[in-house]
Amino acid sequence: MVYLLLRFSTSSLVLLSLIWLYLQVFAKKMGKARALQDYETVKRTLENRPHLTLDHIVKERYPSFVDAIRDLDDCLTLLFMFSTFPSLQHVPRDQSALCRRLTVEFLHAIIASQALRKVFVSIKGYYFQAEIKGQNVTWIMPHHFCFEVIIYM
Repeated sequence: MVYLLLRFSTSSLVLLSLIWLYLQVFAKKMGKARALQDYETVKRTLENRPHLTLDHIVKERYPSFVDAIRDLDDCLTLLFMFSTFPSLQHVPRDQSALCRRLTVEFLHAIIASQALRKVFVSIKGYYFQAEIKGQNVTWIMPHHFCFEVIIYM
């Protein structure tokens, strides 16, 4: 958590705290209106709810495309991990299917651009390294094992 906080500037943190404050005020207004069964206020509050965009935070964190590529390692590793998950109660089928589609599209892009440089097999899985826009990107694709769902009673 501290690592993530250090990566954002102070202006971004102030903005995130303001967004959190707006969401708390919105939730408090909605809760009060629902408790009083004031449906007109509920409707008005829903129409005027805060619309949040985080584009400016992303643009501040990654001013150029190359900066975004440098931080692609962790994102790709998580995508490949979630794409191997089975459909469970806590992992919806749509989420794992979307991750699977994104990983397949990314691998096709790597193949088409012939950017793959190194591959290594370990206990964790397959390590891949590709060169994208002059930056080395390394990610892990886990081994495909059968998942057993253990239910404790």
